[in-house]
Amino acid sequence: MLERIKFPELFFGLVAPIGVDLSETVQPLKALLEGFDYEVHIIKVTDLFRDIDYCDVSLHDKPSEARFKSYIDFGNRLREISGDKAICASLVIDKIAKSRDVDPLKRQRSEKRAYIIHQFKRKEEIDLLRSVYGKLFFQISVYSSKGERTDAFSQRIARDHKSTDLDKYRATADQLIKLDEDQEEDQNGQRVRDVFHLADFIINIDIPATQFDQLERFIKLIFGATNLSPTPIEYGMYMAKGASLRSLDLSRQVGAAIFSKRHEIITLGCNEVPKGGGGTYWSQNGSEDARDFKWGSDPNDEKKRSLILDLFERLSSHGMMDKECVEKIDDMLQHPAVKDSQLMDIIEFGRILHAEMSALMDAARLGRAVQDATLFCTTFPCHICAKHIVGSGIDTVYFLEPYPKSAAFALHPDSIEVEGSSRVHYLNYKKTKFTHFYGISPRRYRDFFEKSLRKNKATGRAQEWLGPKNEPRPILDVKVLIYLPLEKYVEEALQRNKSRAVAALDIAKTVEGALREEEGGQASDVEIEKPTQDAV
Repeated sequence: MLERIKFPELFFGLVAPIGVDLSETVQPLKALLEGFDYEVHIIKVTDLFRDIDYCDVSLHDKPSEARFKSYIDFGNRLREISGDKAICASLVIDKIAKSRDVDPLKRQRSEKRAYIIHQFKRKEEIDLLRSVYGKLFFQISVYSSKGERTDAFSQRIARDHKSTDLDKYRATADQLIKLDEDQEEDQNGQRVRDVFHLADFIINIDIPATQFDQLERFIKLIFGATNLSPTPIEYGMYMAKGASLRSLDLSRQVGAAIFSKRHEIITLGCNEVPKGGGGTYWSQNGSEDARDFKWGSDPNDEKKRSLILDLFERLSSHGMMDKECVEKIDDMLQHPAVKDSQLMDIIEFGRILHAEMSALMDAARLGRAVQDATLFCTTFPCHICAKHIVGSGIDTVYFLEPYPKSAAFALHPDSIEVEGSSRVHYLNYKKTKFTHFYGISPRRYRDFFEKSLRKNKATGRAQEWLGPKNEPRPILDVKVLIYLPLEKYVEEALQRNKSRAVAALDIAKTVEGALREEEGGQASDVEIEKPTQDAV
């Protein structure tokens, strides 16, 4: 029988938007892990950039805005020339693998070692780390409202310029924060917005509880503390997530849960097609099932195509558009200029009853009051749901995943407060608060809170820890370090991607040389576009 590794290696990947000082997260996390006798290794992804000699972007240290922009550009370029959007995670895995003992037997029993890695900017990076290290990997996302982050980053830039005028640098700070969230125009760009909500644990630095206090609870849960149970916020979001899983929507699964002030469940809802008589379809409806899955398509998508086609035909009939565009409507719909337009964000023609609306309607149908209640939703509500949430009297909304298409705040600044942000003109108006979720996420809820016996069988006395001898040890049942050969595979893939990057740079130099020769040494007057990975 395989013996369980008592103190396996632990891997912590940090995710945070620009404006959050992660040193204030790393230090307490390190201290807490050392308190459990773990040897802690800190890896900063951007430090690894310094050792890379196959990327043609220069790095800067000062001032802060130049530093952040240069590192963003370096990471983007590295992903481009290597053809690997997860290359930053590959670099980390390579460093971890090389830091271990060369003795295979000692590597197989590696214990009491933890890695704190900061930070990651793309979903592909986290996906790779999870595929290699499994449940030994924990993503920690650190939240702060955009207003707080803008102030903090403006202050940092002003300090570098030896200035006290924060307003002078606020526009620069805001621009970099937006760039960090989602570089939509660059397929290799940063996507913090897409990865932040995938966390196992989210710290909120805007609340009174310190980062140390929040992290202490998290680490104690990892080491099997038996006296910790879910917070109302964690429980509410877990119920919303559970409700989402019954949806058969063709686009995404969204769940909502409404709770009273006493933390009692009022109703649950998911995004699903409504059925006659009230409520939404369930799988048990059998042949009487008319969900979009049965129809074979989403009517909202068909309506958007119809609207675009109608517009193109009208423009073409008046000589304002080439007829070829009308004939190639399906290709045009995939063009970024059309695909990313606001017109394609239309949601009004879908048959789906949104999760928040489903929960509210169930409450109305069942005669359950929602005045001053709390609504948990796995995704930020759309503007259509938002106005009904406000109208129903909901006091607070907790959301996990962002929904950039929502125009909720733009349309209802008088009645909605989003992440502490409120328009000055409506400062004293009564508002429904939209707040980002924090705590143990639904992803690891059961891992942390589903516990077996919490008492000594012989004495009946309560145990502080789940360990067989009432001692703290990670709750992860690991017997074989299956990630060791996976690390080797990543190392080999990294070498191939490095060769690809070197080849891309060689091509760039060859093209540049040819252009210089052709222009008779006047290439300095010509803007040379770097070749993309597709060209390579």
